[in-house]
Order: sequence, then C-alpha cells, then structure tokens
Amino acid sequence: MGKLSILLLMSISLFAGETREQDFYLKIDLTNREKSKDSNSQRYIVEVKNKNVDYRYIYSGYPGYKKRSKQYKLTDRELSQIIHSIKDEKIDLSKEEKRSTKANGVTRSVDLSLFLKLEGKTTKSKISGNVRIFRASGKIEGELIKNKDYINSVESLIGDLER
Repeated sequence: MGKLSILLLMSISLFAGETREQDFYLKIDLTNREKSKDSNSQRYIVEVKNKNVDYRYIYSGYPGYKKRSKQYKLTDRELSQIIHSIKDEKIDLSKEEKRSTKANGVTRSVDLSLFLKLEGKTTKSKISGNVRIFRASGKIEGELIKNKDYINSVESLIGDLER
C-alpha cells in the first residue's frame, strides 16, 4: 500500500470519528416509582451532546430528598463504547408503550422518554407503566409493560454514564 493510500485511509478514519461525534445526541428522562408503604421515586435526566455529558439524579421519598448532578466529557474510546452498547442492546430502536399503573399491590412503575440521534438515524421512545406488581397472595391484578428488557438496557446505559 502506498503512502497516498495510507494517508487517504487515515483521513477517512479521522473524518468518520468526527462525524460520529457530531452526529451523536442522546437524551434520556427516566423516572422509577415505587408505590408502597415507603413510596419513593428516582429520576434520571441524562444528556450527551458532542461528547459532553450532563447527568442529573433526583430522589424523593423515604428518608428524604436527594439531588446530584455531574458534567464531564467522554473520551473518543468512551463514546465508542457507549455507541457499541446502544447498538448491542438495541436501544437505537424506537419503542412506544403506555400501560395503566393501576394495580392491587405494591408496584414499580416507569416513565421513560428517550431521544437518540446516531449515524443519521433518529430514535424516539416513550414507555410508561408497571414493571412489577408484588402481591403476597399471588393474585395480581393490573398490567405490566412488555418492553422490560428495553427499560433494563436503558437503566444499564444510565449506569454506564453515571461515573
């Protein structure tokens, strides 16, 4: 391979990395709620734009209110790992589901709003409803969301971005 070919490949590779960074945008707003004797909620708002991460967490319930936020910049390698994870876990697929949160027991419910721009493709997901219903008698009344795996994948991605 000649010097010109190597330079051309390096230029394409460099340009592809720059394009990927500029084309990548992610915003997640996820609220987990537990309705029980000790009801509580956790809200995660995560935004990634041009490798800059804005991470916010809000907890309310027993024993009180907590809030924290972080801002930092991803390295090229970290961004690549995040993109790889998004693709592997199929977070780049749009999902829409809305279920009732009425139930006859202790519940864990979610409200998810996700917007992703990756490699020219836009993904929009909105999911809300019960993830779990606990009932000692086992006679559960209420409906569960069908996209639990998607929610679990998004929660894992949030964990990866928490630092």
